[in-house]
Amino acid sequence: MQQNKFQDVSTEESLFLEAESVFSKGLVDSIRARGHDFIEQGGDDSFLFDSQGNRYIDCLTSASTYNLGRNNEAIIDELQQASRQTDQGLFVTTSEEKVALAKSLSAFVPGPLNCMLMQVVRGEPFDGACKLARGYSGRSEIISLKGSWYGQTGFAVSLTERDDREDFGSSVPETRVVDKDNLMSSINKNTAAVIVEPVQVESHCRLLGPGYLRELREVCDKHGALLIFDETQTGFGRTGSRFAFEAVGVNPDILILGEAITNGVFPMAGIMYTEALKTFFEGSVGLHISTFGGHDVGCRVACKAIAEYERVKPWDNASIMGDKLLEGLKAIVKDNPQIFESVQGIGLLTSLKLKTEKLALDFCVSAKEAGIIVMPALLDKKCVLFRPALTITDSEVDMVLRASMEAVKSL
Repeated sequence: MQQNKFQDVSTEESLFLEAESVFSKGLVDSIRARGHDFIEQGGDDSFLFDSQGNRYIDCLTSASTYNLGRNNEAIIDELQQASRQTDQGLFVTTSEEKVALAKSLSAFVPGPLNCMLMQVVRGEPFDGACKLARGYSGRSEIISLKGSWYGQTGFAVSLTERDDREDFGSSVPETRVVDKDNLMSSINKNTAAVIVEPVQVESHCRLLGPGYLRELREVCDKHGALLIFDETQTGFGRTGSRFAFEAVGVNPDILILGEAITNGVFPMAGIMYTEALKTFFEGSVGLHISTFGGHDVGCRVACKAIAEYERVKPWDNASIMGDKLLEGLKAIVKDNPQIFESVQGIGLLTSLKLKTEKLALDFCVSAKEAGIIVMPALLDKKCVLFRPALTITDSEVDMVLRASMEAVKSL
């Protein structure tokens, strides 16, 4: 009889060994290298719990997904009710749930973005936005800004300047990534769309700024190119307003939404776009169909989440607590110039830049031991990102700052 390879190994370690065998040892090693060598056992509000009963402030929130806190009671209750009261739905049919979500989102999202297409995960709406831009404009070129991170699907990988991009073969044709100084001059009569993140989260939370985005809007209009904002990380209150574009007063033609639409309780993402672009769907109804996009249970959950966003208005707290977090981290940077380069951010989206990538990883490990969960940025790996729940309290921000100071002592 074959011996169990996990015999005489702790339950936690056996789970890591199993993860290595069925997923990837490299993936597990990378997770453990940043200090996340624990088995997650759920969470509540700002906190995450592991299998040993330890409690941490979650400053990762699944990349700005759990904006209203982990295990949000109202949204969880809606999920449970919806799973009993409605079918899963068919993606090709109309339902009360789909229509209700469309109305809720249209009212919630600022500006002239009244039409929607629901998807499941972040990369899907990104690719859908690119296809819609090409189809509507009759042009092929899509331009992205260097320093942005969009996800794992075809267009998303092609338009992200990432270290492993060549591992996936050729990029989607007629896609370009340009730097900030050359973006305006790169737009021409062949450009279908320009895609940017108003805040380049994975590149030290670089803000493009109102002036730059207004100029970009003008240049796109001049050449007939569409403007797409990816707000999968900045949306639903994280930057101190409902959406980053609202604060700068620049409306995109297409807005990409992330899983914060359901607070991470149900897998859903999507795009919002103007009524002018909707005309393209009249003749191309199968442009970007997703089997579980617009899932009826998910639509119910999203409607409840939007109602909670409206009730709580977490963007107000994100602005206040974000300022406190940023000022506290600035003091840590000032006191430790041998370790840190800088800190910057907006709302509860903050990036701490260290001198080396190793220091960034070591900080994450030490931070976990001190009671907070953070991780390095995906592009500028010398940066550590802080993305707590938007409902974080004043005393919890104090805990984050104390844990950060404690983590510095171990570097």
